[in-house]
Amino acid sequence: MASDSTGETPIHSEVQHGQAKGLLLLVKVLGVILVLLFLALIGGIIWKANNRAPAISTIDVVMDLGIDPAAIRHMELNGNILALTTDKEVLVLDVKLRKVVLRSAKP
Repeated sequence: MASDSTGETPIHSEVQHGQAKGLLLLVKVLGVILVLLFLALIGGIIWKANNRAPAISTIDVVMDLGIDPAAIRHMELNGNILALTTDKEVLVLDVKLRKVVLRSAKP
């Protein structure tokens, strides 16, 4: 640092030093925020893994319907609606509600 004839540093040098301290404080605060957000991300992943929605098994649905899984010829899923075509009938199911919407004999 440059000094004047009295051995003191000029004022403009102190202002720059104060700005550097402010920027250093800003970097530290942003670093702490970044670490907290990272910990929140890890916590969210762990929470999501432990609180999964139970998967609906198509085997359970077929068994509840009283049809032979080998008799199913075609399946089509559109959103929550599942259409099953068997040898003898056509079934339309709401998968989310686990409810039979339509059960009709094949023509």
